[in-house]
Amino acid sequence: LSGVITIPFLEQDLRLDVALEHLGALGPRPTASAVSSGRIAFARRAQALARTLDAGPEAFAPRRSAPLASPPKHLTWLLPSFSHPWGGVHTLLRFADRWSRDFGAQNLFVIYDDPHVSAREMAARAAVVFPDLPGRFEVLPSADAVARLPKTDVVVSTAWPSAYAALRHPRAGFHAYFVQDDESQFHAAGTQSALADNTYRFGFFGIFNGQGLHDALTRAPPMRGTWFEPSVDHALFHP
Repeated sequence: LSGVITIPFLEQDLRLDVALEHLGALGPRPTASAVSSGRIAFARRAQALARTLDAGPEAFAPRRSAPLASPPKHLTWLLPSFSHPWGGVHTLLRFADRWSRDFGAQNLFVIYDDPHVSAREMAARAAVVFPDLPGRFEVLPSADAVARLPKTDVVVSTAWPSAYAALRHPRAGFHAYFVQDDESQFHAAGTQSALADNTYRFGFFGIFNGQGLHDALTRAPPMRGTWFEPSVDHALFHP
C-alpha cells in the first residue's frame, strides 16, 4: 500500500495458545483455534478496508486550503449511510440547514459507503427530522465515483472513512472536517484506529463538537479549526 500502513504485529495470528497458557489459572480458557480464527477474520476486514481507502502518495500530501474570502455557496457533505438520522447525522443536517437559510448555501449530501440504497430512500430517512430538506442526496456507486463529483466550494468530511473519500475529490476548493469524536478511540489498537488517527493529519480545517475535543486534536496531532457548543432546540425541548 502506498499511503496506508497496516500494523501486522497487532493483526496477525498471534501465538494466543502460549498467552492463554499463562492465564490458565484464571479459569477455563477458550480454545486457541477459536480465538485465532476470530482475529484472522478481523485482520482480513481491516486489510480490505485499508486497500479500499488507499490512494497514491500525492493524495496524502498535507494540504492547507486558503481561507475562504466569503461564505461558500456550494457544500458537499460526505455522509455515511444511516437508517435513522441519529445524533451525529442530525447535528450535520442542522448545520447544513442553518447555512442554507442564513447564507443561501446549496448542500449536496453524498452517501459514500452504501451503493445499495437510493438517493430517494436517504432523503426519506432524513425527512423524519427535516421535512424540508436543506439539500439533495446522491449515492456513490463505488469508492472511485467520488472523483466524478461536481465542483464544490467546500467538501465536508464527517465520519473518519469519509476523509479518505475527500482526498479523491478533484474539484473541491476547500476541505473541512466535521469532527464529533476522536474516532481513533472507537477501535482497538491496529489498522482501523491508525487509519482514523491518520485523518487528523490531512490538513483539513476542523469543525469540532465542543471545546475539549478541539483542544485535544489541535494539540496532537496539530489540526487547526474552530469549535461549537452543543445546543438544545428549545422549540422541541422546554419546561
